[in-house]
Amino acid sequence: MTDTKPTMKTPIPPYEHYIITASDNVSILIRLRDFVLIAALWVLFFYFIRGSFPFFTDLFHWVMGGFQDVKNYPNLARDVPMIQAYLQVAVVMIAIYLGWAIYNMLRFRGRDRRKPRAAVTPDDLANMYGFSPETVQSWQDASSLVIHHDADSHITDVTVVK
Repeated sequence: MTDTKPTMKTPIPPYEHYIITASDNVSILIRLRDFVLIAALWVLFFYFIRGSFPFFTDLFHWVMGGFQDVKNYPNLARDVPMIQAYLQVAVVMIAIYLGWAIYNMLRFRGRDRRKPRAAVTPDDLANMYGFSPETVQSWQDASSLVIHHDADSHITDVTVVK
């Protein structure tokens, strides 16, 4: 007795330009170009952050040394006041934004005071586009339309698709 399982073929997606499947069709020169560009960007990234390595080295030694005097670590001692200033500014901004949010929450207490927009009627659309209100109403009742425009983007004709 043979064990036959029904096999299901996975449907091919209608679009063949997905990034995941596109790598199989890329030539070796384009792959090499992409590799060189990515490597160059990583080198550039490390070049830009090179100044942070001494800071993190001093930070690591300071933590591993039992939080000794910061003055023994020159890169750490130089950058800590700047980090403290950034944190102080961040705390002030957070306090201002939270205060503003609490103020608005207390002020409105969950009520929405915005006025609703006036409904657009078929008469309004008919006046805007220069068609009769009955025609516009028939467009709104249709499930699909084909709209034709002139060179100035004005509606010239509308066809109701059944």
